[in-house]
Amino acid sequence: MYISKEMKVDMIIPSEKRRYRPRTNLCIMIFMIMICLSYYKSSNYYLHESIKNGNSYDNASGHYKILLLITSQMEEYQYREFLRNILFGINDNLEPCMKYDTNIYYKFLIPPYNTSDNIYKSFVNESVKYNDMVEFQHLMDLNMNYSQEIVLNWTQSLKNSGISFDLVVLLDNHSIVNLVRLKRFISTSNISPIQLQNLVWGRFDDSFADDKFVILGNKAINTILASKDLIYKSDNQNIITLAYLYTKSKLQSPSNNWNDLLFINDNERFITYSEGLDLIPKKSIIMVRRIPLKKELNKVSIHLLIPPVSVCNPHIPPHDVTYKVSIKELFVRFYQLMKNKSDVKNEKIIKSENHPNLDKRDFFFEDRERYYYAEGGPLDYADDDDINYDKEGLFDVDFGNDFGDGR
Repeated sequence: MYISKEMKVDMIIPSEKRRYRPRTNLCIMIFMIMICLSYYKSSNYYLHESIKNGNSYDNASGHYKILLLITSQMEEYQYREFLRNILFGINDNLEPCMKYDTNIYYKFLIPPYNTSDNIYKSFVNESVKYNDMVEFQHLMDLNMNYSQEIVLNWTQSLKNSGISFDLVVLLDNHSIVNLVRLKRFISTSNISPIQLQNLVWGRFDDSFADDKFVILGNKAINTILASKDLIYKSDNQNIITLAYLYTKSKLQSPSNNWNDLLFINDNERFITYSEGLDLIPKKSIIMVRRIPLKKELNKVSIHLLIPPVSVCNPHIPPHDVTYKVSIKELFVRFYQLMKNKSDVKNEKIIKSENHPNLDKRDFFFEDRERYYYAEGGPLDYADDDDINYDKEGLFDVDFGNDFGDGR
């Protein structure tokens, strides 16, 4: 008797179908991965160095969660090179990816310099290569000194370029910040959106004061700059420290908006380097400053297990169909397509069970090799997920009241 193909399919009993599907899906997935790997023959194992199109997380809004500004002297190119690599995973800029289409916008701020310096030519080449430096040589009058106020005024001018932000993080290239921990801390604390906009968070009670080492909400910058003439008393202190001291003295508020400012003097998460890794707690630190040498910067970054975050999504021209795909990108794509993600496991991967919906994940391997996803949506602070930062209630934090006066 002749049996058609359609009849053969219909004759498969239900129990056979149930046994067939899960195992077949897994086999198909493994088979496709093997084919893709053999086809692309990618020798590059880092996601940020692969090229891809059509990233669904591209941020084209011009609004960023964090504006990261790093003051750097012109001749300190080695520090800039190191921080690009450690903070953002940028080793070179040969691929056309610098579009700032994630949720972090960063720039190196270069104070005025001597153009006759022998290293100036190399600096120009670096500027063209990375396009991530702002030269205040061209933004200041000759009689002006590079200062925190100058930098804050410049941040306000970014709106003319269509750029806005929630927070600005100020530091110099002898400091380091854990951006994953910072975003995770904010997302899991009890701070409200209004408080976030008015946040003034740093270290104000030591000999270095805040010294370009502070985190500010977007509205806090406007409020402090608008009241600068009332709070200035000394040219030896930065404007943010003066604002902190003015508020702590409980003098009359310069404006109604001043009462909304939330000052956090934090000597637990913002510390000054003191010649020893043993004095740096691994689990609580967000920023470390006054690190004199690059090799010590490297030691601190390893000690704190600082993961890189993506500041741009790699892109290629639409007509170019010959592009590389990294092993981890393939893994991520198939992982996200799996109906039951628990079927995909790797014993070396440390994963958090608290956040099953993964827009971005930092995987830490036993050998400290880092695998990470593309950035999540532009306004969701809960897009970072590092198991090392979720232990022992690290983020169950009450920002509370720093001065006891209801603010």
